[in-house]
Amino acid sequence: MAKAWLIGEYTGDPYKDLELTASNAGSLTTANSACTVTVDGSVVSAVAQGTASSADIYFTSTAAEKTAGSVIFTSGATSGVLFNYQIIHKGA
Repeated sequence: MAKAWLIGEYTGDPYKDLELTASNAGSLTTANSACTVTVDGSVVSAVAQGTASSADIYFTSTAAEKTAGSVIFTSGATSGVLFNYQIIHKGA
């Protein structure tokens, strides 16, 4: 898992001082059609993309899970789906 800071150019930047967490070396795999990634602070947004053309990945965390920093990605197909992700979240 790679981490970086999103730094705002001006005071009104909506992403100022948020962290970006992304898949390291390009991939994670779902187990039983789901995968959980835990980050510091509450989640602002998350996106994932399957590495195969038939790999559909959905961000399915509830509001409480997002607030707790728990990101759940679910595959519409089956287990063992390889995917990449990016998560924007508040720092610790």
